Amino acid sequence: MPDAATLAPAALRPATPADARAVALLWDMANAGHVASVFARAAPGEGTWLDAAADEIKSPWGEMSWKNAVVAEAEGAVVGALVALRLTRRIGRLDLMRMAPDQRVHYELLAKVHGAWLLRDLAVLPAFRGRGIGAALLDEGERRARAAGCETLAITTHETNAAFRAHLARRGFAEIDARPVRRHARYAPESRWILLTRPVEGA
Repeated sequence: MPDAATLAPAALRPATPADARAVALLWDMANAGHVASVFARAAPGEGTWLDAAADEIKSPWGEMSWKNAVVAEAEGAVVGALVALRLTRRIGRLDLMRMAPDQRVHYELLAKVHGAWLLRDLAVLPAFRGRGIGAALLDEGERRARAAGCETLAITTHETNAAFRAHLARRGFAEIDARPVRRHARYAPESRWILLTRPVEGA
């Protein structure tokens, strides 16, 4: 098997509505199956959680819109994706209390970095990791932040994702806050979501 240095690099491009299902699968991967559990309750009729999540991505509105996404293609398929945007949404305390616990925790963290460029969801298929695709997606996220005039990058990750946290640390991200995650079959008990930030280079 060829090593990572001999493999063809992935090509990055803006997402389109046609990428919605691929992006939804990567979105779920980035959140350890939580997306599937949430959208299973919202699936229309005979549809699946993937149908419901893809419909959200196909919308021109909302944080997860395809307009906020960039995808990585290799071997004729989407193998990675980043959804990133400026944090402009403010959520009132009453609306926060009405949210499911995990969603509320997420927005409590993001309230700490209002106005920053949020690297909202990032994932690469396991078979394509180690090729620098995740690093390239992060670089593209920073380029977009700089073009938008943002001075701060922000990202959340689960504390058990040790390899990704180490990568973020090497890139200069620092933890600024954390919140506990409710019990979930795919998360370690009593674990936390972590918010990390870093200045945008050249901003």
